[in-house]
Amino acid sequence: MPSKKVKVQVAFDKNTFKPTKKTLGLSKELSTLESDTVIKVIKWSKEDVFAGKDRLVTHLNSVTLEISPSAGYPFKSTLASGSYFAVPFARFKIFDTLQISFIDDKLEVSGRISIEFGVKDVVYDDFTESGLVNFQSLNVRVKESGELLTFSKYGEMWQKEKGDRADFKAGLNEHYIANQPVILLE
Repeated sequence: MPSKKVKVQVAFDKNTFKPTKKTLGLSKELSTLESDTVIKVIKWSKEDVFAGKDRLVTHLNSVTLEISPSAGYPFKSTLASGSYFAVPFARFKIFDTLQISFIDDKLEVSGRISIEFGVKDVVYDDFTESGLVNFQSLNVRVKESGELLTFSKYGEMWQKEKGDRADFKAGLNEHYIANQPVILLE
């Protein structure tokens, strides 16, 4: 299916993200993260990845964006509402101000990233025109284990997330998108 490139800037202002339920089950990896405190934001070469050097450092692996569902927006494609976009670090273009720390069992993120990736033609117009692109989560790869730890606004509180998402979709409140990083299409 054809796609078009989009450029997105994500601005973090001491946003906090909690570990998901699956991540909380990885206690050894969380302990490693706790002892490291700072998560590296570095781009790996293919040679580094093939040599396994990326397994020696705890680092940001990817982020996920979403087109938030909304009953008030006339989506052009039924596939767009609630669509997720997992963006690997290889698609990050500018990230030198990004700072990530693991403090008090949650990630604190500040700075900006600029990312470029493909969006399927079928949802492209809704992605670029809806104003509903929202930050969903980030994944950290923990040194030595290679496990991915996922952090989101709601963390393990999936029931609250589900309720807030339904309320946002119905136009009842904006808790679902509140206190999230700012997403700007370039």
